[in-house]
Amino acid sequence: MPKIFFYVILFLFIICLEIKYWFRISIFEFRIFKTMGGVQTQRHSKGKRNARRSHHALTGTALAVCSKCQKAILPHHICKYCGTYNGKMEVDVLAKLDKKDLKKRQKLEAAEHERHGKRETGEPTPELNPAELSKK
Repeated sequence: MPKIFFYVILFLFIICLEIKYWFRISIFEFRIFKTMGGVQTQRHSKGKRNARRSHHALTGTALAVCSKCQKAILPHHICKYCGTYNGKMEVDVLAKLDKKDLKKRQKLEAAEHERHGKRETGEPTPELNPAELSKK
């Protein structure tokens, strides 16, 4: 027990010597230092403050459109919905889905395919005739 006590005292003495070296104070002047926040030397105007903060604005994420399914995707990434990249099928997304999600996906694609070529009201879009388009 006295040996441990001696080592503890020695350890504390070494710490005091290091504090003396780093803070350039004597061992007897050692006290617990309370740190304070920084104190401003000059007050900055609102214009100066706002000019500094003018570059802190967040920018929106740039999104690209998938060439196959027309969904918004990150540029230079594989589409998570259809698995294509640069017009080529890279990942078979449907093979990775479970039964429930697969049925839901097929139902959505069938509804989208049915809706293709129709207006939002449900009526079909008129066929474009080149002869009618050339008339003025």
